[in-house]
Amino acid sequence: MSQLFAMLLGAFAISLGVTRLVRDAAVGCGLLDGVTSSRKVHKRAVPRLGGLGIVVGAYGALALSLVIPDVRAALLNDGARLFGLVVAGLAVTAIGILDDVRGVRAREKLAVQMIAGLLLYAVGFRIEVVGNPFGPPIPLGPLALPVTLLWIAGVSNALNLIDGLDGLAGGIALTGTMVVLALGANGGDYTATLIAVALAGSVLGFLVFNVNPASIFMGDTGSLFLGTMLAALAIRPQAYAAHEMSLLAMVLALAVPIADTLAAMVRRAARGMPMSSADREHVHHRLLDIGLGHQQAVLALWTATALLASAGVYVACGTNGRGLVLVLAMSAGVSALYWLKMIRPFSPALMVRRLRNRNRLRAVRLLQDRLRRATCVAEVREDVGLVAPAIDVEAISLKPASDHGDLHLQPDRGLVTAFPVDSSHPERGALEVLWGERSSSIDRDTEVAIEILCEGVAGALKRIERRATPAQPSSAVEHVHP
Repeated sequence: MSQLFAMLLGAFAISLGVTRLVRDAAVGCGLLDGVTSSRKVHKRAVPRLGGLGIVVGAYGALALSLVIPDVRAALLNDGARLFGLVVAGLAVTAIGILDDVRGVRAREKLAVQMIAGLLLYAVGFRIEVVGNPFGPPIPLGPLALPVTLLWIAGVSNALNLIDGLDGLAGGIALTGTMVVLALGANGGDYTATLIAVALAGSVLGFLVFNVNPASIFMGDTGSLFLGTMLAALAIRPQAYAAHEMSLLAMVLALAVPIADTLAAMVRRAARGMPMSSADREHVHHRLLDIGLGHQQAVLALWTATALLASAGVYVACGTNGRGLVLVLAMSAGVSALYWLKMIRPFSPALMVRRLRNRNRLRAVRLLQDRLRRATCVAEVREDVGLVAPAIDVEAISLKPASDHGDLHLQPDRGLVTAFPVDSSHPERGALEVLWGERSSSIDRDTEVAIEILCEGVAGALKRIERRATPAQPSSAVEHVHP
């Protein structure tokens, strides 16, 4: 017990110190998550990369614990799997850092997640049998590999999507580590227990700076790392040997982000939106919309996660009534989703919305093709102005960085919004959108199309800048502004 407590304190202290250093460095380097769209809940720019504190805290504590003979023997006894877990964690951490610093495409992140999943599968983290509280276990056979990859990528992406309120993802991940700790301690899996304690301490150190009001976000760096770790620990061979329902226990513990992700996928597919597009209809947004404050919404989701995690541990470790507990937990979850209007019946209006969105996205993609052929900023500015009617706005124009403001109303013009073309390079300016005199609020579906357009404009300006000669500083958008 003293060894575990020392591990917890070590991970907490390392994470606390590193997170503070990363926060200050991110502010100095301008690596901030700005308020760039209506879906953002925070009202000011907040530094990203807080996940580095979690990664360094967990790995640092594990490394330092090797000086303890008993701990060193336990970790080295499972050396191959531990090595695979560490490398997989570093891989998703690396792509998370890239995404937090300069942004990466969704398919690039998924490719790294698949590679990490293959590595974990190769060293023994596999879902070959699924526990069944109503009967005998279900063998997967040849489906073991795809199901394992889907589980690992799905959990890490689910934790990433739920990271929308201060402290929310961290609290859910902390609960997940408690499930691993409980199952490991109950089943005598000392290695899993050590890793869970290290993760718990590092998350606690990060949460000191992440609870509302947060001074740093974990970013993809932290959410992808924690999701991968929790997904892998739930399918350790030792975990299944001790508790045939260990996977189901983690599913229940992470039911909030998993259900939220599945609902988002169905919602976006039904509306004709890209899977990688963001919206403001996640479960935490729904709680805010019904009147809960920021801290109240986080507390409500923490409580729901704790209750579901408790049910999961009982399903894995209990003897009587496991099926009943599972049915009650699932029924409560579905009822909550229906009450929050995250489960909706089909309507003809949805088909109209889907068709309109597909037309908008088609227009944006056609414009992106034109932008790839642009040779100067003037052409980019001219091309951008052509897309306004197709995406249902009054006008859209490229403005220099010094000439745009925040969301505001202009007399006789209506609602005007500025979308930074490239948040990491504000000097590239912004797309100023005039929504029209009759618009009093932002349409999120149109906003998604504009955000995709910003990516195309940023790419075009970047290419033009690379071609520019010293006598032609084309990175300054103001040179073409009337």
